Amino acid sequence: MNLFQKDNEAGREQYSSSPAVLLALLFSSCLAPCVAADTRAKAIDTLIQGGKLSQAAQQLQESLAQNPRDASALTLLGKVRVKQRQYPQAERLFQEAQRANPRLPIAHEQLGSLYADEERIDEAITAYETLKQLQPQGMKARAQLATLYERKGKHAESLALARSIPDANRPDRLLPIMVADYLGLNQPDQAQKVVGEILRKAPTDPELVPQLAAIFFRQGMNGDASHLLRIAEPHQENTASFLAALARAQFNEGQQEQSKATIAKALALDPNHAAALLEKARQDGKRGAWRLAAESLQKIQKGAACRVSDLQNLD
Repeated sequence: MNLFQKDNEAGREQYSSSPAVLLALLFSSCLAPCVAADTRAKAIDTLIQGGKLSQAAQQLQESLAQNPRDASALTLLGKVRVKQRQYPQAERLFQEAQRANPRLPIAHEQLGSLYADEERIDEAITAYETLKQLQPQGMKARAQLATLYERKGKHAESLALARSIPDANRPDRLLPIMVADYLGLNQPDQAQKVVGEILRKAPTDPELVPQLAAIFFRQGMNGDASHLLRIAEPHQENTASFLAALARAQFNEGQQEQSKATIAKALALDPNHAAALLEKARQDGKRGAWRLAAESLQKIQKGAACRVSDLQNLD
């Protein structure tokens, strides 16, 4: 079938009146602007990830001057403000994006992430529960909710969410959470199995053991944390995250000078490592060296990322 018919007298091309053709043309006319907007959003997100925040912010503000209810632009500008540590502005932008388009998943995801980092757990849960409703088959919301419910001590809910993700798709970062959940549900045998999986994966994922050690420290299981770190040490002794956790274990065992040397080694590897700076601040505070502790915290404020809960764990 010809999509165009020639009007011999007028010399003009006319669209066929076929409903299928008209529908296809209508769809293509709507699709083109959407594709262009999506391409532009990806380009701006690339600028944000590359640290070109001023350039990204300028382009987004120009877009919002034309359309103040552009939910995608509001969300991206919120991401810029997070990177710039302008958290109240970021929160307002994410909320505006939610109001402009309540069904935009990324707005709920970004707001949930901001609330989680600020230890506003209930608000973070609300945001991620909404994301889960919008994307019932999505893994990200379930993984984040598992972490948040564990922080609230709701181990059954956390574990159910973690286990609802197929093994092949479950992020490894949930393994320490599952250990905490099994321990909270008084299932030490199951916890031990997951610890074994963490140790097997530790050589290729250096953050798993420090994350599990942090959970042990939080639950007062200092002996278990020390034992875990000794087992993993041959594979991870040259990562800042591991050394920060090891320094805490050494300090708890009364090996203060050795712990101090371990922290120095961690900061030599990464001078802005948040966990290492926090551990140094904690130890300096324990010794009454408040000026040194303040200097470490100021370095975190300037560069390294940390959560409110990290600061709460300084004692």
